[in-house]
Amino acid sequence: MTTTLLSGVMQFISENLYYIVIGAGALILLVAFFCGVAKGFYRTSRRWIKFLAVIALFFFVFKKYAGKIPLGKIPYVNALGADIQGAILSFGLFLAATVAVNIVFGTIDAIVKASAIKKLESGVLLSRKSNETERKKEQKKIDKRWKPNAFSRLSGGVACVLNVSVFIAFILALAVFVCSYVPALYNNRLSFLYDSAFYDSFLPYLKAYALDSVAILFILSVSYCGYRAGALNGIRSVFMTLGLLAAVGFGFFLPFSSWAKTKTFLAPLNVVTAWFEKLFLKLPESLTSKAPLFAKLATGLSLTLVFILIFVILNALLKAITRTIRRAGIIRVIDGSICFIFTFALAVAAVAAVAAIMFSLDYLEVFRGKFSFSSLFNENSPLNASLKSLFDGRILPYLENAKNAIESVA
Repeated sequence: MTTTLLSGVMQFISENLYYIVIGAGALILLVAFFCGVAKGFYRTSRRWIKFLAVIALFFFVFKKYAGKIPLGKIPYVNALGADIQGAILSFGLFLAATVAVNIVFGTIDAIVKASAIKKLESGVLLSRKSNETERKKEQKKIDKRWKPNAFSRLSGGVACVLNVSVFIAFILALAVFVCSYVPALYNNRLSFLYDSAFYDSFLPYLKAYALDSVAILFILSVSYCGYRAGALNGIRSVFMTLGLLAAVGFGFFLPFSSWAKTKTFLAPLNVVTAWFEKLFLKLPESLTSKAPLFAKLATGLSLTLVFILIFVILNALLKAITRTIRRAGIIRVIDGSICFIFTFALAVAAVAAVAAIMFSLDYLEVFRGKFSFSSLFNENSPLNASLKSLFDGRILPYLENAKNAIESVA
C-alpha cells in the first residue's frame, strides 16, 4: 500500500510539476515581499539585483560596442596579439560595467543612508562595535528606534522580490543548462522541458552567457569581499600569516643552530635549554640519552609560543590602528578600491587558470567521446571565448610540443 501511495504521489507531482513550481515560486516571492516590507528599503539586500545589472550591462555593451573599440590604435596595446587584445577588451569592459553599476548603486545607497540617518535622534544608523555579538545587540537597539516609512517599506518589498527573483532565476537557468548535458534527464524525466519551443529559444542564450555568468559571479564575489576587507586588512592578514609561519620555523630553528652557542645575546636561550636538559635527565634511563634533543625541542616550543604571543598582540594593535584609519570615509573608499582591484585581478587569474585546465583536458581528450568543456559556451560568450582564443594562441603550442615529445619517447 505504501508503494502504491508513493507512486501515486510521484505521478501527481510529475503531472502537475509546472503548477507546483509556479506555486512554490509565488509563495517564496510573497514571503520575500513581506520580509522587505518589514525591513524597509535601506536594510534590504540588493546584491543579486546588482549582479543582474552588471551582467546585463556588460553583455549589452560588449555585443553593441566591442567591435567598434579600436584597441589596435592604442599605444603599446597595438603591439600585442589579437588574442591578448580580445582578452583585454572583454575583461576591461566587464570591469568598466562593474565600476559603473557600483557607482550607481553606491549613490543610491548614500542617498538612502543619509535620509535614514536624519530620522535617528542619535545620528547613528549602524553599530560600530568591533565584537560581533556586541554589534548585533547594539544594532537591535538602534533598529528599534528607527522605523521605515510607508514608501521605504514598499520599496523594500519590491527590492526584496526582485533580489530573490534574480537568485531563483539564475539557479533555475543554471540547473537547466547543467541538466541539458545529462542524457538521463533531458531524454526522460525532463523531456517535457527540453522538447518545448521555450527551451529551443532559450538555449542559445544559455550557451552564450551561462558559463560567463558563473565566472562573473565568482569574480564579483571575490572582489566585493576584497572591497569590504580593504587593502590594509589584507596586508595585515598576509603579514600575520607569513609572520606566524616564520615564527614557528625560526623558534624551532634557533635552539639547534650554531647561533645559540656563538651569539652572546642568545645566552638566555642556552640557560633555558640547560634547565630543560636537567629536567629530562630525570626521565627513565632509556630516555636520558635523548635528553639534549628533548631539551632543544622544548626550548624551541617555548620560544615559538613566545613568538606567537608577540604576533597575537601585534595583530591586535595593527587591527585597532587599521580600524581607526578606515573610519574616515574617503580612506575607506580608497583602501577598499585598491583591494578590489587586486582581488579582481586574482579572481580573473583564477578563472583563467580553471579555463586553461578545462581546455587542456579537451585537447588531451581525457573525456574523449563523453564530454567537452568547449561545448559549454560558443563564440558569443565574451569571457570564455576570449580565454579560449588566448589558450589556442599562447598555451596550445607548448602542449603540442610536450605531447609530441612524449609520443616520440614512447
